[in-house]
Amino acid sequence: MDRLEDLRSYRILDTEPEAELNDLAEVASAIFGTPVSIISFMDDKRQWFKANIGLDFSETKIEDTFCKYTLDKPNEVLVIENPAEDERVKNNPFVTSNDAINFYASAPLVSKAGNVLGTVCVFDYEKKQFSSKQYEALKLIAKKVMNHLETRKMLHLQNQEIEHTAFRLKKITDLVPGAIFKMSLKENGAFRFVFISDGVQRLIPDLCPVTLKAHPTTIFRHICKEDLRTVFDSFNASYKSVNVLEAEFRVRMPVEKDRWLWIRANPEKRRDNEVVWFGIVQDISDKMNHLKVLEKMIFDISHVIRRPIANILTAANFIDTHEVPEKDKKEMYPIIIEETRNLDQSINYLNDEYYSLRNELNLIWRSK
Repeated sequence: MDRLEDLRSYRILDTEPEAELNDLAEVASAIFGTPVSIISFMDDKRQWFKANIGLDFSETKIEDTFCKYTLDKPNEVLVIENPAEDERVKNNPFVTSNDAINFYASAPLVSKAGNVLGTVCVFDYEKKQFSSKQYEALKLIAKKVMNHLETRKMLHLQNQEIEHTAFRLKKITDLVPGAIFKMSLKENGAFRFVFISDGVQRLIPDLCPVTLKAHPTTIFRHICKEDLRTVFDSFNASYKSVNVLEAEFRVRMPVEKDRWLWIRANPEKRRDNEVVWFGIVQDISDKMNHLKVLEKMIFDISHVIRRPIANILTAANFIDTHEVPEKDKKEMYPIIIEETRNLDQSINYLNDEYYSLRNELNLIWRSK
């Protein structure tokens, strides 16, 4: 992998200070007794200081750095004990200035791909020399820095995956008919929506997830007063028994007639007598309308059709079981014919109602 691409994958440049890296820089300064210690990263234009002990600036041009000489030596600690006589840096502005660097050492920060991303470096304005053990300690600090960076990178990737999964899940939940939710109720009456999908706004246009999370009891203002007791009783029963919550209720609409909703949720008891429900709310207005039509059909079958049938049967039985004069038979025939026509009309009416209901159901099914 290209070094700069590798560096960018850690998303470390221009980030806020981090306590763990500041502590490691302090340790490096303490081991070497130097006034300056830096944990830095180098792109193609600059050396940027992530942790900085002893300097009042946060970056320098790449051409002015000592650390650039570590880029092609991932396994070595770079030590310059006499910068003024070292061909690589003797003309460097940090060597020729009044506050000249007279000792420098850095251990490279090496990625898993083998690229040098930056260094842990220490320097002093006085000449110094140190033992090999101290330089080994500097390498260990660099290793600790990279362990921190690898963990940081892994957490970032995991967070990205979580965010991506949450985004995909949201897209799926937004397609669910109705709304799905997670809500909780505590013993003290504290009620909240932990999560509710955007589908709630399709059910109740005046509501949205943001509003419900901030003011969860707002939903009760939209439930018809006649059904509020049913809803509250269902909630209380589910809370006490930890049984499935299920209820049907009407909500007021801004323009159209009241809408029927159905809620079903599985409860889960948590500590401190908190109950959490995971469930769904759906629009069942079509179902309730169909039930009304079916109830009317049943009523018509029970009353409208049975009357002409009863009259026809009465007349037919009378004719069959009695010696009826021809004259009386002729008077009864129009009654039978009239009731037969009434029966035929009723049956045709019910057929029309049935086919209308069937077509409506087909349209709803195809639109799902």
